[in-house]
Amino acid sequence: MHSQTTLGESPPHPSPQPSNHPAQGDIPSPPRTTHGADPNPCQPSTRTRSPLFRMPPRCVTSRIKPMAWPCPNPPRHNPASRTLPAIAGHDSPTESLSDFMDRPASREDRGPCVRNNKPIDIQNKVIVAMNTIVIARHHHARRRGLTLIELVVVLAILVALVGLVVSLFPGLVARASRSTTAATLRDISRTVQIHYTTSLNYGSGYDSLVTTNGTALYSAIPANSLSQLTLAPLSSVDSQALSNLGITNVYHVAASAGDATFAVTQTAAPITVQNGTPVATLTSGPSTQAIRDALSANYVSSGGTLTYVVMGLNKGSTLVGPNSVFQDAPVRSGASAGENPTSSYQRYGLVFLVDGPSSTRTARFLGAVAFTASGIQTAEANLQGYYAN
Repeated sequence: MHSQTTLGESPPHPSPQPSNHPAQGDIPSPPRTTHGADPNPCQPSTRTRSPLFRMPPRCVTSRIKPMAWPCPNPPRHNPASRTLPAIAGHDSPTESLSDFMDRPASREDRGPCVRNNKPIDIQNKVIVAMNTIVIARHHHARRRGLTLIELVVVLAILVALVGLVVSLFPGLVARASRSTTAATLRDISRTVQIHYTTSLNYGSGYDSLVTTNGTALYSAIPANSLSQLTLAPLSSVDSQALSNLGITNVYHVAASAGDATFAVTQTAAPITVQNGTPVATLTSGPSTQAIRDALSANYVSSGGTLTYVVMGLNKGSTLVGPNSVFQDAPVRSGASAGENPTSSYQRYGLVFLVDGPSSTRTARFLGAVAFTASGIQTAEANLQGYYAN
């Protein structure tokens, strides 16, 4: 029945009916879908929310052709400015999404969704933009690995670098050994002088570098260094001059099995420094002239026969120990196989000069030396070899 209205009364307004179309200017919320098939793909699903840019299967037909939304509820999208690839419905690959959304719709942009018998261009533009983002994200998600040629090039570069390092390695080890030896020799000389300043003696109990029977030099000394030494018995005045410095006894040594430096076999009791005690001395030939000049420096001899006595700084010396100037007897780190401490004697040597007339012979400490494969060397010689290489 139709309601009746009286004069002066306004006709009743019909109650608002829900509309299936969004309001003008609004962009409805995106639909939700699941992995299974929904009865209506354009209606939201309560099971699993898909990403923002996804659409139900029946709403997407192609990645190249502009997508049309078959229902009046297209997905919501916030058009941000970004570069899009050139696809149908998007004229320029450098055109931003905002420009694409603002320009007038072309014929290709239009789809079957209509409102008031007119195509809803903005909805189809959103479809094109969203599918473009899906394609771009899928393209960037793929990661390309190294090809075989690239891998071969990388391996070739690594091999070349390794070859350069290996060729320089022996020289680097030799330079490091020379610099370390030079620094250690200076430290030993300085420490021995400090000990004399505080104790008025140079210590005792050094290696004589003579075998235990006292008849030959210690054969574990590197060959070139051994050739610069000679075995000589001390005279009474020379032994007295050494005793005045505090050197009252020495140890004869012999190599033990598999060790020529760390655990040498010493005589059970120290050998008293006296007349006839065999010791190692520098030869007087030209091969030791540079050594003697470097050790003597500006010292002017008082005349007489110059005797350069060489002794090894071992761990049995009075200078080595918890209450001494050396915590442990230093060992040289050689740069060649002939300078391995297990096969050659690599303790540092101390050189004492005995000179003066036969009636008033005196002794003095000159410095420390190293027994290397190329000969006996001073700190200066090691520095020269370091910079020469």
